[in-house]
Amino acid sequence: MRIAATSDLHAPLGAWNSRIDATLLDAEPDVLVIAGDLFNWMPNPRHGLLERLRFYSEIDVPVLAVLGNHDLRLQGGGECALQRLTGLFPDNGVHCLDNAPYVHDGVGFVGCHGWYDSSLVADKGYTLTELNRCAYDLGERRHARWNAPDSVLAAKCLDKMRDDFARIECDDCVAVTHYIPLVSGLSHLGDYELQLHDAVMGSASYGAWYEKEPGITLALWGHRHWPFGRQYDSFLGCNVAYHQRFPLTVLDKTSSGWKRTLWPCPDNKC
Repeated sequence: MRIAATSDLHAPLGAWNSRIDATLLDAEPDVLVIAGDLFNWMPNPRHGLLERLRFYSEIDVPVLAVLGNHDLRLQGGGECALQRLTGLFPDNGVHCLDNAPYVHDGVGFVGCHGWYDSSLVADKGYTLTELNRCAYDLGERRHARWNAPDSVLAAKCLDKMRDDFARIECDDCVAVTHYIPLVSGLSHLGDYELQLHDAVMGSASYGAWYEKEPGITLALWGHRHWPFGRQYDSFLGCNVAYHQRFPLTVLDKTSSGWKRTLWPCPDNKC
């Protein structure tokens, strides 16, 4: 199986659609996975929304997606955004993993936006006031407008992914979130120093589950806008963020596991 993955498209900004289209034709994947931020926050939240969804309906392979923080600011924010956007997806050729898991050619896919809970910076000693202020200043709390604490939302997402994994009964499963599931997934730099804003980057609880569950063989996420990959003991972890030169991260399933390739946009198309 070949998976093409990307995230943080932030449509309708830029000419990403032509680059994605050209690169998909070149890579010839079996599945396209979008790890959140399909859209961009905008004052007029319906501007470009259906146009971009129609783009996905014209792709001739299964399109799987989770929502990202920018998506969750649209259509009323939080739970309203989750319900309204995922309700639009099926009629436009997109299977939303926030709603249900998916199985393709024996490989399972489970996913959720993967809301943060500040656990990525748990050892830094930040106060609750500092953490709450950070979430508000960066817009996560101000625009998403959930009716539950961050820790409850993160736990709900994790429980949902576990339930989906148990339901599909696949020995080879891909876990997809928008937010970052491990501290080491924050950066491609080995000596990266954690900062206060990393509190809203994800939750270490997802990665802790991946490391204990041998059926999770590939983990994909976005949010931070640089694509990179790292092999963990039992799974390959990849930030699959969109890059102008490498619109897609391609994952090939081999006899020894998953192989990652940054797939360039064909020169005459970009």
